[in-house]
Amino acid sequence: MNAEIALPTDLEPTLMGKKIPNMDLMNTPLKLVVWYDSTGCSPCRIQQMYKWYEIIDYAKESEQKFRVIFIFTPRQGEDIAKSLISFNYPVYIDKKTDFIINNHRLPQKETFKTFLLDQNNKIVMVGNPIGNEKLWELYKERINILSN
Repeated sequence: MNAEIALPTDLEPTLMGKKIPNMDLMNTPLKLVVWYDSTGCSPCRIQQMYKWYEIIDYAKESEQKFRVIFIFTPRQGEDIAKSLISFNYPVYIDKKTDFIINNHRLPQKETFKTFLLDQNNKIVMVGNPIGNEKLWELYKERINILSN
C-alpha cells in the first residue's frame, strides 16, 4: 500500500477524561491508528474501549517502537472526554475534524478505520483486530518485521 495518513498536530490529548500535555505518540516509528468518527454511537464505542488493553499492553512492551493512537472525531458540541474517564490510556480528540479534512479518502466501514502506519505514516495494514485473532496475529508479524 502506498496510501499515507496525515496525522494532525493540534489534536487534544486526554487521559481518563482530562486534558494532558501532548505525549508525542505521533512520532513513534510504528503506529496503530484507531479512528472513531462522528457517525457512530460514541458512548457505545467508549464502553468497548477495554477490549484494546491487550493490544495496548503489547505496544507498551515494544520499547516505544509501536504505539496505539486513538482518535475520536466527536459530533459538534459532544463532550467525549468526560465519557473516557474510566479509560486509562491517551485518546486524541479531533474537535476541528482535522483528521477527516487531512485524509480525504477515509473508509466509511467501521472495520476499516484502524490503520497500521510505518515511520512515514504510510498504511501498512488496515482492519480492526479486536475480536479477530487471525488478523491480530498478522498485525504482530508485520510489527515485528517492521520494528527490527
